[in-house]
Amino acid sequence: MTTRAALDGSGPLTADPTRPGRRRAVAKLVIATVVVGMAAAGAALPVIGGVGLTVRAAADGFNALPADLEEPPLPQRSVILAANGTKLGEFYLYNRVQVDLKQVAPIALQAVLAAEDQRFYARRGLDWRGLARASSKTAGGEVQGGSTLTQQYVKNVRLLTAQTDDERQEATRMTLDRKLRELRLALALERRYSKDEIFTRYLNIAYFGAGAYGIEAAAQRYFGVPATKLRVGEAATLAGVLKNPSGYDPVLHPQAAKKRRNVVLAQMRSAGAIDAETYQVALASRLGVTLTPPPGGCESGPAPFYCQWVRARLLDDPALGPTAAIRRQRLVQGGLVIHTGLDPLTQFAAQRAADTVPRDNPVATAVVVEQPGTGVVKAMAVNRGYGQLPGQTELPLPTLSAFQGGSTFKVFTLTTAVDQGIPLSTVLPAGDFYVSPTLDNPPPGYYRNAADGEGANLSIPQATWNSVNTAFVQLEERVGVLEVADMARKLGLTNVPAFGGGAVEGREGSFTLGTRDVSPLDMATAYATLAAHGLQCDPMAAVAVADLQGHPVAPMQPRCRQVIRPSVADTVTSVLTGVVNQGTGRNAAIGRPAAGKTGTTQSFGAAWFVGYTPQLATAVWMGDPRGPAYPLRNVLGYARVYGGDIPARIWRQVMTDALTAAPAEPFTPGPAGAEIAPADPRLPSLVGLPVTQAQAVLRRLGMGCTLEVVPVAPDAALGVVVDTMPAPGTRLVAGLPVRLRYGG
Repeated sequence: MTTRAALDGSGPLTADPTRPGRRRAVAKLVIATVVVGMAAAGAALPVIGGVGLTVRAAADGFNALPADLEEPPLPQRSVILAANGTKLGEFYLYNRVQVDLKQVAPIALQAVLAAEDQRFYARRGLDWRGLARASSKTAGGEVQGGSTLTQQYVKNVRLLTAQTDDERQEATRMTLDRKLRELRLALALERRYSKDEIFTRYLNIAYFGAGAYGIEAAAQRYFGVPATKLRVGEAATLAGVLKNPSGYDPVLHPQAAKKRRNVVLAQMRSAGAIDAETYQVALASRLGVTLTPPPGGCESGPAPFYCQWVRARLLDDPALGPTAAIRRQRLVQGGLVIHTGLDPLTQFAAQRAADTVPRDNPVATAVVVEQPGTGVVKAMAVNRGYGQLPGQTELPLPTLSAFQGGSTFKVFTLTTAVDQGIPLSTVLPAGDFYVSPTLDNPPPGYYRNAADGEGANLSIPQATWNSVNTAFVQLEERVGVLEVADMARKLGLTNVPAFGGGAVEGREGSFTLGTRDVSPLDMATAYATLAAHGLQCDPMAAVAVADLQGHPVAPMQPRCRQVIRPSVADTVTSVLTGVVNQGTGRNAAIGRPAAGKTGTTQSFGAAWFVGYTPQLATAVWMGDPRGPAYPLRNVLGYARVYGGDIPARIWRQVMTDALTAAPAEPFTPGPAGAEIAPADPRLPSLVGLPVTQAQAVLRRLGMGCTLEVVPVAPDAALGVVVDTMPAPGTRLVAGLPVRLRYGG
């Protein structure tokens, strides 16, 4: 650390005048100096029994002033980092980077001392000559100058801790009362800290203008270099700014700043910090200020949408604090180091693939890559810059639930069927059109396939590979709409409410066709659950949060749970590999085991491909951010865009590039014959359903039923189940029928 002798060549310090035995003498000297100033201003001296008693009383009053300075931690920037330490974004209330003296060029330290307090290391506590000189200029109750570095540090701390306008004005008002308080606090600090410690604290708290707090942020702001690289002229410029950050702003007032710099250079020459030749060279040099933009939030980083997602999740995470206000304060003032799982190679691959669709195209595409079994999000990319200019957007497209999922939702119906033990060999009579007897039919009164001629008698895998709508509506009838929605939630969808407004209804047959809005992040999470053998993990925005010293400040642990049996997930995977190998997703083939599903929404409002390997799960969405009213027609040479077209090709490019260095891994095969016994069946709640629909649910579960008519209120609906025996949640026993009681 830079020492006193290295800075000003001073010898051993004199005895501390603030030791307990000399406090009264110090106080008397302070009051004596004040008396001189008051006399010069024409003020009357309060004499009580003679001058000796007056000084003694004044000294006792000075010693009674508060001596404890509240020193909260300095607000510091928080930084978000990629997995390799690359900076993704910074957040701050004050642009400050805390450093110690070893991280500041010695010439910069000498410049500050020469400009602000040349005798800082040579004496303790107070600058008596400066104080007397300033006091002699007192007029009208105001006092000017006479501050040591220690006193200036005290003033800055009091400004930092001020909570009201009155407190801020009191901390800066040029009055004798304020000076006395600062003197008392400064004396106490001189006992508590070494000179180096006080100097370090001052350099980190001082305001250098242009939004830069502390010498490190100032060096980067004005000259684009760290404080260790400051040269003579630059150091003198920064030291000169301290006296008046607004008046000596080198950008707004370059002439005034240069004159002030030259004054500091002369002071440095007088103090012996620089020789005559160095002084002349620096004096003739330009200011050389090149204002560097202060570090922004996420906008200028390599993954702005990922960074914004991390920020939003942290502000909503109780692990960072119990209230939103506390979390926000910690993020912008706490100096947090936030480590994420973003992999630069994967991010580059995702961005390169997303940019397949040019940024000036009205159509957007969003890509999310997630690691199965951990929830670590490896990449987020959009074919847009972040902002409001042409080719930019501020919509968080990777995490925004704003577009229907299309046929990617058929995976949830497939998984439910496998979980219920329905054989994959089950044949579904899938014609071009289908009218459901139990589910709500869409206009014009029936379900239809995306293209004529798709219908036939198909097994469940065949219906999946070719994404046949009418087959999946029939499969949904067998397994139950509510059960499919529950499976979607289990696997990771967050926008499928079970209760309240927008809840999925039991007759919502279009659910399997993906008419619900969903985000690319949710889809990547759901398919990652299948890749992880049924282990669902919440997406992780941050893998670790630490302070600047590396100490953990918030626990960030994976939140994972086994939501379906591994055999069920692996069987579904075995079916989805056929989508890539021989079905609608052939454009996604990457020359290694891969599984996935295409999705195309009604009227081509959006198109998807979501798929996975054992190592990565990736969701690709494509659509017009203005909404599905702007269909995907005539895009990059495609008259109409299906999920198996551009989205599948983007997915292939992402995965090919991201997995370049990863070995090809096989999927775990499903059970022999891909037949799975149903999970432990429980009676679902049937209350409120029409009795015919409740009977259909029981048939799908392989259960019989008996009916009992019970009287109901005159205004109650007839034919609706009011009770069951056994109660909902009871384990079903084959051969034991369920009694349905309904109003009649």
